[in-house]
Amino acid sequence: MTKWEFLHGSETVSVEGGSWLDALGKALVAAGLDASVLSRLHIDVQPGDHVVIKDPEGRKMVLQPMRDPQLSADPELFNVQPDVETEEIPRTSTGRPLPRRAPPPRATSFRAPAPPPPMARPAPLDPSTAAAPVEADEAATEEVDPQRLASALAA
Repeated sequence: MTKWEFLHGSETVSVEGGSWLDALGKALVAAGLDASVLSRLHIDVQPGDHVVIKDPEGRKMVLQPMRDPQLSADPELFNVQPDVETEEIPRTSTGRPLPRRAPPPRATSFRAPAPPPPMARPAPLDPSTAAAPVEADEAATEEVDPQRLASALAA
């Protein structure tokens, strides 16, 4: 197992682990942090197993294999302050950041669409292609009783 050095703030913690991930879990617990925070960390593994970890608040932590104790890294070499200025992020009651709102839409000029072109007049019918008149059959020609029709319409 490899010995690892975990720099968190001005504190240095030494742990043993088979991999950087195993060592990070142990180092977080040794530093008094909950290991469940791993899912919220930004982790950058660099050459030589040098691991830079940033939490959601912008704090920086470093995990690296332990070298000769005389050559061990000085915490001052790793500025544990955020890389950029962090603004106060509004949070929900559960501690999660509030979603950012989309900027308001930009004003644009509105132009009505052009009117459709006028409809073409239908071509006149050719009498030679017209259908023959339909003869009404006798069943359709029965007389209608006006009183019966009025009562049917009133109902």
